Amino acid sequence: MKILKYFLLLITLLCISLIVFVLTQSGNFKITKSFELDAPQPIVYQYIQNLDNWSDWIATEKLANGVYAIDLPNIGSYQIKKEYEKLNDSISQDILYDNKLSNIIWRFSSVGQKTKVDFSFEGSIDLRTKILTFFSGSPNKVVGEAMDKNINSLIVFFIKQYKEYDLTTTGISTKTTLRYIYLNGTSDYTEIKPSIEALNAKLTEFCTAHQITVDKTPLLIFDNTPLTQKLSFQYGFKLQDSIFLNEEEQFKTATLEANSYFESTVSGYYSHLPKALKEIRSIVSKSEVFTNNPNGKMIIELNQSSFDNRLPSAWKTTLLIPILQNQQPTTVNDSIRRTYTRTYSATPKEENTTDTPPTTTTTREQEETNG
Repeated sequence: MKILKYFLLLITLLCISLIVFVLTQSGNFKITKSFELDAPQPIVYQYIQNLDNWSDWIATEKLANGVYAIDLPNIGSYQIKKEYEKLNDSISQDILYDNKLSNIIWRFSSVGQKTKVDFSFEGSIDLRTKILTFFSGSPNKVVGEAMDKNINSLIVFFIKQYKEYDLTTTGISTKTTLRYIYLNGTSDYTEIKPSIEALNAKLTEFCTAHQITVDKTPLLIFDNTPLTQKLSFQYGFKLQDSIFLNEEEQFKTATLEANSYFESTVSGYYSHLPKALKEIRSIVSKSEVFTNNPNGKMIIELNQSSFDNRLPSAWKTTLLIPILQNQQPTTVNDSIRRTYTRTYSATPKEENTTDTPPTTTTTREQEETNG
């Protein structure tokens, strides 16, 4: 019995020693990660700085006053809010956990069409988590492994939503006269999403206030030239009624006459539009049926956009490139040409002559007589 008592006492002392040892260990951690996301730097910045987007890759709950809670499995919940942002360059976010203030820092740099992200997360774990995770390793190791899973989810999300796109060509389509109301806009193509969202809010408010009936499918109207890094365009809605505006108005109206277009559809984020247009223009330039119309206006219809679905993989954008269809010979001319060929192909000499016969009147009369 004494041996058993000594054994139990030893176990108790070991447990107490272990608890004391755990309590004296620091619960602070600081983890750093570097990884790449498949999107240009401005797009990555826009996405990360909006905490509403974080639910795509980490368990998130929106609280009051701009505060969000992020949950790390087996670690706990951290409250997060915006602290500091430098446009397209870096973001700092405050973390409040166990009554201690710490932070997350993001730094962005371009690597071609991708973005390198340097991520830093500094904070602490509470007593309960220290005890539960003691045998799993240091706080740095435990929190680092939890963040690795979420960062991998973020990388996969960007591959699916921002890297992948699809181009489908429909062919020639004819559009009727288009009368529309618009605002002028400029933007870098990687920042076109927030630009058109701001224009959409202003134009929608104006149309609603003045009871102007429009088709709310957004239109982007461009000169028919290759897109550059800096875009100039008209952002508008198709008018369903006739309206008159003062010339001094910021809001303007315009009309596009009926025209033929080469129609295509892009699925995916707007940053793929220049690449898609390059492919489309190559198809147009090789066509024998039609040619590019440099004097026309290129129309981009946002049929499914960020106004309808937050996820870029669901966006559908219709591209309309103005074209001129090549004139085809009329039926009468084809008939005359066939008559000439039949009548004047008797000798090699006559085969090498033009389609015009020696006596045009006689041939035409023969054709009319033959029906």
